[in-house]
This record gives sequence, structure tokens and C-alpha cells, in this order.
Amino acid sequence: MQRQRLYYFTFSDKLTKRIETLQVIASTFSEALPRAFVHRHNLNKQHPKSNWDVVGLADKDFYNER
Repeated sequence: MQRQRLYYFTFSDKLTKRIETLQVIASTFSEALPRAFVHRHNLNKQHPKSNWDVVGLADKDFYNER
């Protein structure tokens, strides 16, 4: 059994006030952060005036039986 964490990133667009979440399974926060950065980059490409930022982060233990 490998111990990992489930990270919940909450993104908010300042222009539209929309909220979106991303769930990432990773061993550490630094392992999860690049995936969140790529997701934010993709969100910002949806509209020329998009400005998505991470406004919340939560995590909990996640056990992956492999």
C-alpha cells in the first residue's frame, strides 16, 4: 500500500467569478503543483481576458492499493 495525498485545488476567474476545482493524487504538494499550474494555464487560454488564480487548497490522505 502506497501512502499518497489527494489535493483539491480551487480556481477562481476574476473576470467571470466562475469557480473550478482540480483533484490531484500525489505524494507531496510539490509533486501536485505542476499539474495545477498546467490546469491554470489551460483555463487562462479559454478566453483572452481570463485570469484564473488558485483561491483554495485542501488535502487528505489517500491510500492507493497497488
